[in-house]
Amino acid sequence: MFNRIKAVFLTFLLLFSSAYAQKIQLGFRIEPTFVQTQHGSEIHPYEYFYGIQANASVFPVKWMAIEGRAALVPSIQYYAGGELGIIAKFYYTPDINFLKSVYVAGGYISHTVFDDGHMSLSIPPTVVKMPTYGIGLNLWGAFNLELLYLNPQNKAVGSYWPFLEIPNEGNYTKVKLKNIWKLGIGFSWDIISWGY
Repeated sequence: MFNRIKAVFLTFLLLFSSAYAQKIQLGFRIEPTFVQTQHGSEIHPYEYFYGIQANASVFPVKWMAIEGRAALVPSIQYYAGGELGIIAKFYYTPDINFLKSVYVAGGYISHTVFDDGHMSLSIPPTVVKMPTYGIGLNLWGAFNLELLYLNPQNKAVGSYWPFLEIPNEGNYTKVKLKNIWKLGIGFSWDIISWGY
């Protein structure tokens, strides 16, 4: 029930924002991503890989944007998959030549894990819903940088068992997502702009 209410609210927010928008932008980002996992009680070091993201932003006022984003993470064990998210961004415009604006961001990302490990007992895809926080810079032209922290809240995404052992319920270890950082390197262009 709560998910339906949330979906209705977000849909209404996007439609309302679009109807009264001062600007709409489309863009994409390449996302170097760092994922830390926990195997049983052992925390593993960060793994590094790339994802790609497409996004659309609606600006109901000059200092705020609501951004919908879709991303694809092609390959990393326990995290490869796709994600959808909605992020609110709040802007500040400093008096610096090369810097158009700075923003803080917060929102929610839902990630579907398709690769939960080559020795996994978990067959269906796992959905991880993550609160997301970050900061960003809009630099010269359409170029922008963004740093996001995604909080997976120790969600179990797979399992593994010791090499050369027959898998059973007694000898496998759960794998959980611990911390996720994304560095977005992207470009955004105004598609519609009025009263801005």
